[in-house]
Amino acid sequence: MSIIIKPLFDTTVPLSDVVDLLHVVFADRVKQGMNFGAAVITEQELKKEISEGAAFVAIDTNCSKLVGFGIIKIKTEGSVLFGYLAHEAVDSSYQGMGIATELLKVQEKYAKEKGCSYIKSNTASLAKSSIRYHIRNGFKKAEFNSFKGTSYYSYIFRKQLKPSWFWNNSFLVGLRFKVIYIAVHLLRKPNGEKTVVGQLMHI
Repeated sequence: MSIIIKPLFDTTVPLSDVVDLLHVVFADRVKQGMNFGAAVITEQELKKEISEGAAFVAIDTNCSKLVGFGIIKIKTEGSVLFGYLAHEAVDSSYQGMGIATELLKVQEKYAKEKGCSYIKSNTASLAKSSIRYHIRNGFKKAEFNSFKGTSYYSYIFRKQLKPSWFWNNSFLVGLRFKVIYIAVHLLRKPNGEKTVVGQLMHI
């Protein structure tokens, strides 16, 4: 098996094939009760998300098969640029082969070239394999939240690309995360709606 990682638009892979891959891969999450948007994304929606950054594909050159995909969007917090990963997916028959990690390396390189200070990514708190993947690849739990239209809480992970005295301090990062974790549980339900406390506090 020989896998290559390339920008989507440097290949002949049609967007419809990418959508099909996302639907199939994320169907498993839906079966587990997690409403990932990628499971029902349309070509038009995907094209719009790709326009916010860059999309990369993993292709098995032995059979010219699309086996992986991921988007990295370029965003800002204040005046700081950062990359945001979206719709990371690997064909189930190719999982466990390091393809997602190779995709991430290419996305990190792209983010660095764009001047990003860090990368963020979010995943459901129930998605154990995704959580392990993030931690194994150097991400730290940075935030905790819930979003409307979902049925679960989400971890927001962060990986530094440039040195940071705070984000390189595991104790401070862990303490900050615990405070956010407790606050979100008090204020929001897994589906993003306010709890009684959240309603009373108008937060």
